[in-house]
Amino acid sequence: KLKDIFIKNSNILNSKNYSLIFCNNTNQLREIHNQLEEIGIFPYVYFGEMHDDADKTIDNFITNGGVLIAMEMLKEGVNIPQLSNLLLVSSSKSELESVQRRGRVLRKDKNNQNKIANIYDIIVLPDPIHFDDQDRKSTRLNSSHW
Repeated sequence: KLKDIFIKNSNILNSKNYSLIFCNNTNQLREIHNQLEEIGIFPYVYFGEMHDDADKTIDNFITNGGVLIAMEMLKEGVNIPQLSNLLLVSSSKSELESVQRRGRVLRKDKNNQNKIANIYDIIVLPDPIHFDDQDRKSTRLNSSHW
């Protein structure tokens, strides 16, 4: 299902834009990475164990744009004002982490005064076949573009 979301919104997830995807763990990071590559999007990957490669990855992303998949918070001092899209595939562990994640894309960009920040929070719902009639009546969610 995530791949379908990526396909539907591939115009956003391209090298002309700056998009950040937060995920939970290494398996989810690999899955997202593979699904993006299958549709021709070649993302950068950032996670804590990268050590020296982390700075190089961030520098390349800042220079070239595209999609950056991160498994956890970007370290303090990493400033990417060009970020325009944030995809939250994983839940935040705290309210502070949630605010910090959103703050990554909400920063002003002095080179783009007309920047618009887009935040997409991916929600997974159980298959409706498992709902009883009462659940179906109370779970009427608007199917958004994401």
